[in-house]
Amino acid sequence: MSNDPLASFDAPKIPTYNETAVEDWSHDAVSADGSMGLAFTYSRGSVGPAVAAQRVFVSATWPNGTRYMESAFAEQSNIEMCPHKTTGRFYNTTSDFEWRFEFTTDFERSATTINSPTIQGTIMMKALSPPLYPNGLQYPNVDGDPLFAPMLWWEESVPTGTVEANLTINGTPFAFSGVGGRERNWNSLAWSAVCERWDMVRGVAGPYSFIGWNNTSKDGGNQFSLVLLKNRQVVFRTQNTEPVGLEAYGSITQTNTSSVHLSSPPGATARLPESRFSGYTIDMVSPRTQERWQFSVDFTQTVYWFKSSITAHIGGFSGNVTGGEVDKCQYSGLSSGNAQESVLERLG
Repeated sequence: MSNDPLASFDAPKIPTYNETAVEDWSHDAVSADGSMGLAFTYSRGSVGPAVAAQRVFVSATWPNGTRYMESAFAEQSNIEMCPHKTTGRFYNTTSDFEWRFEFTTDFERSATTINSPTIQGTIMMKALSPPLYPNGLQYPNVDGDPLFAPMLWWEESVPTGTVEANLTINGTPFAFSGVGGRERNWNSLAWSAVCERWDMVRGVAGPYSFIGWNNTSKDGGNQFSLVLLKNRQVVFRTQNTEPVGLEAYGSITQTNTSSVHLSSPPGATARLPESRFSGYTIDMVSPRTQERWQFSVDFTQTVYWFKSSITAHIGGFSGNVTGGEVDKCQYSGLSSGNAQESVLERLG
């Protein structure tokens, strides 16, 4: 497993796949009015029972709540690293199926082109913030640390960016302008064997953008990362959830201020219980500078919601966000992200 902080975020991180390791190139986005959502992930490695798989997962939500979700396994994949761009192809040689990404090596522009029996079109992303490590440092930095939790590595290639999606899904147009982001994860074991639960959220509001992840690993430990940028400059970063001297600290707290909870799609024959929460309050405190920021996220759409294991449900969301520096100008914007909820907590 790669732990090199200076390696390109978009480079393959697992040189040899075994029966458990997996790596992802993940994206999520929300439309400008918050009514549509999109998530898609390229995966290489063990996906469920499939070893050394090459999979593309995608889920899309229209304004009326209609959803489309697909998990497609490609016959082949390759990742090509060039001086100015990284190109990836997940494709079949026996059928008309190709997902292709092209990322500039400065992370400023990302393009996905899809040509499959079910989906055709493009998704473009332009960065609003620089690539970041979990400890909030900007790539490249020798002090950046991609190891976020036991057996779980994470890098934010594009913490936030503008998104233009122009797709046709089973003959139906799916198009929007909005915001989102993309990241890298690579794990020694499957997600369900590494993480008990998590909340991962990104957002853009006025001059601010943020990325945060609150994770509970299978060993019961808690891992946390929260970074705030203003006009592309990091103004706050922490991995602390409690005050430690003058060090910055923060929190991501689940809330129920929205009527939208993560839920099964309309017409599902077997519906899962809805998520116990419908958004977040995100607090950031800097004792050293005596500054405090707060943002509130309310879900507007469920992008996906399904069982990730017998003990957990996983979901993606689109949302609205409001906030800024406390007692100063407040802003409105957009948010997207994902969460894994423990079923054991619900039963308890």
